[in-house]
Amino acid sequence: MHLAFGWIGIGYLLLALSGLGLYSVSTAMHAIAIGGMSSLILGMMTRTTIGHTGRPMRAERHERLIFLAIQAAAVARVLANVLPVQLRTALLLISGACWMLAFATFLWRFAPLLSQARIDQREG
Repeated sequence: MHLAFGWIGIGYLLLALSGLGLYSVSTAMHAIAIGGMSSLILGMMTRTTIGHTGRPMRAERHERLIFLAIQAAAVARVLANVLPVQLRTALLLISGACWMLAFATFLWRFAPLLSQARIDQREG
C-alpha cells in the first residue's frame, strides 16, 4: 500500500515534469494508474478478502507475488516511455504480462476463499 501511494506522488511529479517537456503526460498517467491505482485496488481487495474470510492478516507467497508483479508492471510501463524506443515493445509486453499475472494470481488465490464460509464460522 505504501508503494502505491508513492507511485501516485511519482505520477504527479512526472506530470509536473511533463509541463516542462521532460516527460510525456502518458508516462505520468501510467505511473498513477498502474503503480498507484492498480496497486491500491489489489492491496485493498487482498486485505478485505483476508479479513472478511477470517484469515490471519499476513502476506504469504501468493500475496507477495501479486504485489511484486504489479510493481514490476508499473516500473516496466514507465520505463517503456523513458528508455530508448528499441526497448519499448519488450517493456510493454513485460508490463502487460506482469499486470495480468498480478490480477490472475489474485483471482486464482482468492476466488475460492470468497466462495466459501469464513474459517472462523463468524458472520461477515
